Formats: sequence, structure tokens, C-alpha cells
Amino acid sequence: MRLPFKTLLSGRAAVKAAAINSAWLLLDKAIRLVGGMVIGLWVARYLAPGSFGTFNTLVAIYGLAMIACGLGIESIIVKYLVKYPTRTPILIGTAIRLRMMAAALVSAGIIAIPFFFTSAESPWLWMVIGITLFGNSILIIRQWFESRVASKVVVVSELVAFVVSSALKLIGIFYQFNVGWFVAVVITETLWGTLGYGIIYLRRYPVRLNSFSWPIARMLIRHSWPLLLSTAAIMVYMKIDQIMVQSLAGNEMAGIYAAAARISEIAYFLPSIVLTSVFPALTTLRKTDASKYTHKLTQLFSGISLVAYIIAIGITLGAPLAVSILYGPQYASAASILAVHIWALLWVCHGTLGQLFILNEKLTKLSLIKDCIAAFMNIGLNLLLIPRLGGIGAAIATFFSYSFTAFWGNLVFPQLRPLFKIQLQGLLLFGLRNPLTYLNTD
Repeated sequence: MRLPFKTLLSGRAAVKAAAINSAWLLLDKAIRLVGGMVIGLWVARYLAPGSFGTFNTLVAIYGLAMIACGLGIESIIVKYLVKYPTRTPILIGTAIRLRMMAAALVSAGIIAIPFFFTSAESPWLWMVIGITLFGNSILIIRQWFESRVASKVVVVSELVAFVVSSALKLIGIFYQFNVGWFVAVVITETLWGTLGYGIIYLRRYPVRLNSFSWPIARMLIRHSWPLLLSTAAIMVYMKIDQIMVQSLAGNEMAGIYAAAARISEIAYFLPSIVLTSVFPALTTLRKTDASKYTHKLTQLFSGISLVAYIIAIGITLGAPLAVSILYGPQYASAASILAVHIWALLWVCHGTLGQLFILNEKLTKLSLIKDCIAAFMNIGLNLLLIPRLGGIGAAIATFFSYSFTAFWGNLVFPQLRPLFKIQLQGLLLFGLRNPLTYLNTD
């Protein structure tokens, strides 16, 4: 059956729009990865381990607070914006006010920290963090552009904010500002980026005082709480180590640990790129040929495991040289931490690619349970190991907590044991009779 000419044109236009949208997102990631790494190294060298530890701890606290303020409604709101475009003002207005309510509570707690706990950071810095959290309630506007496949506006606004933020960091280094300046610059960067596309949105859909609906609010909360819990659990087992190292081993060790973690986390984007590339083809293959689907998954996990092994072994052997070149002699002790922490990359790869199986089999609830267990495991292992081993203990805790949520947890649940078997074969490189075929889904 032939499709109407207009339908073909609209289909091609949609594909073109999606391709352009993806290109802008990739450009944003590339600039941030390279630029952020270079500027980050300068900041680390300038601040030295002690202040760099304070910097990363406060940024980690801010990141965890942002998750709580976000309420997990980002992906949910996109779905409804696409489905009910005429109800955009009430949907966005309700989401903003929900986030403002959450931010008000979290911000109050953040601002109160220096009044109830001994803190080396000045009260004004905690106040900046609290106010920024409240202001970031309008970040949900980003999802409107996402629903319209119009990321160019968002990317340009955020890149301008990134450039300004980078310039402010360099100014701070040149004029020898203290750590508070750098924390304030980082946490306010997202807010400045929001102003650009926020103004464009508000010109079209002004948020009025009556742009709120309790039924919509209840619906968003009802559908978003599992995502909030899952995201919070992931953030805890990925970021709580930084906070706990600072609390249990001091600022200097926290700075050294952060330096090691930043190097190993550079490669974390690799499995996401692979997943994006193969997800559509493998999802289609699952519907037509289950046996071949399993075989291709084994090849995929084998290929990504081989890449992770090569990177991890290379970094382990070259850790002292890498740390010396990137951070200088003051961070020399980060090399031993890096040699352990880099092996978590293997589980990051398996956890990310494992989402392909979990989403296709509709087992996201089990993924949530695994993430929550891994979060508690990470906290427990950190409490046990950091006092004894310092940053190396935190790296070990990261390795084992990541391994549970990405691999061993799949053995616990019967529905996930087929994935565990595929991953085990991947770890043993059973699917690499021809290493170049693991991305071929024909």
C-alpha cells in the first residue's frame, strides 16, 4: 500500500527534526565533556585537595537535593505534553508549583544546616544553594522543548550559561577567590541557562496564578514516585560516597577521591551511546526472532565487556602517570584510588545495557528494588570501609554496590536470571568469536 505524498513528507520531516535534535544534544555533550574536563582540572589544581574536597561535597549535596526537588516528574510530564498539547499551560504550571512546594521544604532544610551543625562553609553559601534550588523549579520548562523535539533552543541557552560559568571559574582562579565562589558558579549555572529558554516559553504560555490543577498534581505524583525513588537510589549509590568520604575522612581525602572518580567517570558515557545506537534494532529483533535476539545480546555484552577490560587495565597500569599529568603531585595518592575505582566501569556498562532487557521485558519494578538495595549497600560498605581504608574503601564500596545493581541482583530475581546468564557469558567474552559483529543486528 502506497502512503500519501503528504504523509511521506511529514514522515521525512519528523526524521529530519529528530536527527537535528539529536545532533544538538550530542554537540552539547561533547562541548561539556571536553570543556568541563579542562576547566575542572584547572579548578582542581588551584583549589588543592582540601578545598577541592569541600567543593565536590557541596556539589554532591546540591545534586541530591535537586533530585528531591524534581519529584521525578520530568519524563512523566513529557508524555502528557505530547499527548495533550493544548493543556500545556496547566500541565507546566502545575509541575512548576509542585516543584516549588518541594523546593521550599528542601531549601529550608539546606539553609538551616549552618545553624544546627558545625560547618566550615559560611551561611551565605548554604543560602545560595537553598535559593538556587527554589529557582530551579522552572527547569521543568525544558521538558516542553523536549516534547516538541526542539532541543536547539535549550542547548544554545545552556551552552551560553556553560561558557559564562567557565569564564567565571577562570576569573576565580586568576583573582584567587575561595571555594565558595566556585560552588556558587556551578550550582547557579543551570539556573542561568534556564532563563534563556524560559523567557521564550513564557512569551508563548505565561504562567498565571490559576495555572494549577490538584487532579493533575495528584496524577503526576502518583505516576512519578517510582521514578523519583529510583533516581534518588541511583544518585545515592553514585554520589553519597563523596559526601561520606568528606564526613569520615576529611576534606583533603574527599578532594583526592573526587579527583580519582572524575577520571574514571569520563568513560561512563560509552555504554549510553551504545545503548542508544542498538536499542531500536534489538527491540525489533526481539519481536521477530527471540533466539537471535539473545545471541546478539550476548555479543553486545561481550563487546562492551572487552572495551571495559581494556580501559580498566590501561587506567590501572597508568594511574600514577595519569594523575601526575592531569592533577600534579599534590594529588599523587589518588592513583591507588583510581586503580580500584576504574573497575566500576565494567558494572556501569552492564547496568546501562541491561536496561535494554529490563525495559523490553517490562521489569522496571525489579530494577527499582535493585537500585534501593544497592543504595543501602553502598552506605553500609562506606561506613565500614572508609574509616579503615579512606578513599580506597569508598572505591571498593562503589565497585560492589554497582556490581549488585548491574549483575548480581539479576541472579536474585527469577525474571532477571536470563539476563544474568547473558551477562555472565558476556563477562567471559563468549560472544566474541568475531569482536566486530556485536553491534551488527542484521
